[in-house]
Amino acid sequence: MTQSMVNYNVDVFRDRGVGGWRQLYLLFLTRMQVDSLIDFGCGSPHFLTQLESIPRRIGVDGNSKYADEYHQAGIEFSQRDLDHGEPVRVDPVEAAICSDVFEHLLYPERTLLNITSVLTANGFLFSHVPNEFTLRKTIRIMLGKDIAIYNHPHCKEYDHPHLHRFTKIGYESFLKTHFKFNVFLTDLRYNRIAKVLKSLRIRVPFAIEMGPTFVSTNCPDRFKQLVEIKKELALR
Repeated sequence: MTQSMVNYNVDVFRDRGVGGWRQLYLLFLTRMQVDSLIDFGCGSPHFLTQLESIPRRIGVDGNSKYADEYHQAGIEFSQRDLDHGEPVRVDPVEAAICSDVFEHLLYPERTLLNITSVLTANGFLFSHVPNEFTLRKTIRIMLGKDIAIYNHPHCKEYDHPHLHRFTKIGYESFLKTHFKFNVFLTDLRYNRIAKVLKSLRIRVPFAIEMGPTFVSTNCPDRFKQLVEIKKELALR
């Protein structure tokens, strides 16, 4: 398989507080030739500034807090209201990321449409949403130990920033509205209990899984490549 010229150091991202799912995306990107990447809900520029060997990088966010840092780093930045799916008008790109974003949006389907509209024919999307139906969290709520959902402990349930909650089945159905091929990636980062169950060939219940994570595409050849990379990573 062709190796990308991108030279990643995953530890750099860990040190900078970049989430574990982006580290997983990097493991795929190091095995692919990617000439352009767009990050929806990009936040700080720490992630994209490390990808210097990708010629074209674009950050998209509703907040312009880091706009100057993006420009200083020579990275395109576009401020858009993702809550309402404000269109992003850029030349087509090969890869997209939308990680821990859809659950915050009033109209996530509009942003998903935005993403597909800027991808090339062989383009692909890495995406992740949290699992807010974990057994531990559910039990705490049932026992009256928690008033919030997932990992925002200082929010009440009625003003929580997560506006949508996704199961694995529901999230895959959401992705299928615009992507024909969706490769499940969560199992590459199962927690310890889930790994034991999987090794015993016992179906891992969603209640102990991490949030659903997929890489999606409409290109059959790209789909085959992604499946092969997943097999390689699973054997590591």
